[in-house]
Amino acid sequence: MELRILGCYGGSAPGYRLTSFLINNKVLVDAGSVTSSLTIKEQTDIEAVLLSHSHLDHVFGIPFLADNINGRKNAPIDIASVKEVIEPVKDHILNDRIWPDFTQIPHTISPVLRFKMIEEDAEFTINGLRVRAVKVSHSIPTVGYIIGDESGTIAYTADTGPTNKIWEKINQEKNLKFIITEVSYPNSMRGLAEISRHLTAEMLKEEIKKIAIPNLPIYIYHLKPAFIEEIKKDIASLNMPNVTLLAQGETYRF
Repeated sequence: MELRILGCYGGSAPGYRLTSFLINNKVLVDAGSVTSSLTIKEQTDIEAVLLSHSHLDHVFGIPFLADNINGRKNAPIDIASVKEVIEPVKDHILNDRIWPDFTQIPHTISPVLRFKMIEEDAEFTINGLRVRAVKVSHSIPTVGYIIGDESGTIAYTADTGPTNKIWEKINQEKNLKFIITEVSYPNSMRGLAEISRHLTAEMLKEEIKKIAIPNLPIYIYHLKPAFIEEIKKDIASLNMPNVTLLAQGETYRF
């Protein structure tokens, strides 16, 4: 598996791109910075998008991706997630008011985009990847993903506050290579993190106790650019060698 980190931040500023990961050049996980990170050719090669939730920093690139690939592909890109994630994108973005409904363009038989409803906690296959969506505890309906192929499995919690189910599912995996999870705010802003259902480094430390796999690599994403230096210090103070920052622009292979 090849995982390319297009963007991994919880906000937008020069040098800090919104969350979007590309697997094997074909499957996008969240779409925050897809069009600002990939060439038109690379965008055209995408065959599916797995959405964790409908917050703007995770869906921002979908309208522009549709616009860029219109007329360049013979088959639609599948936009896949649970119903509670798909419906806000359908109703509030691709609604012919905010943006054209590219699930109907150029025609309904062969549109640019196609919504694919999936069931939570039911494994399915997409482009050779085994995928399971697991609900996490964010401020709106959100799923993390456990994604695997013959080479191994990765877990992405997406945006979440303290949660349980995805850790239980992670502990059942036999060939898990690493976890991507979040820290959005510094420890000094724990109150805001709790209200918005995000994590600080101190809160992450408590979540890590729920992981039964020792020394598993844990990559941190979704840092807010406005507080990034303070968050980095908080993460370093955990003194956990297996906990490191996810690197924007890097490609992880296994």
